[in-house]
Amino acid sequence: MQMDNLLTKGAWLAGDYSFADTAFYMASLFGERQGAPVSTARLTLLEWRNRMPQRSAVRQVVSAMATWLKAANRPLPQFMLATFERN
Repeated sequence: MQMDNLLTKGAWLAGDYSFADTAFYMASLFGERQGAPVSTARLTLLEWRNRMPQRSAVRQVVSAMATWLKAANRPLPQFMLATFERN
């Protein structure tokens, strides 16, 4: 809820895009893979998560991770699968 509230004030967690965004994005990715999805009630957080792969560095890491997970027959979170399929 706190992260969702932060995002009502701007596009990124700490004002400008920063390490806070990449760190929390990766935490949410691992959380989702472990069965702790972001609630659909957290619309601003979900919108933020969908913006993150638009960043080149994030897209590169997510694509590489998705490629490895798929090759290892590991499940991908739906939002990650959508990113993988765009690339």
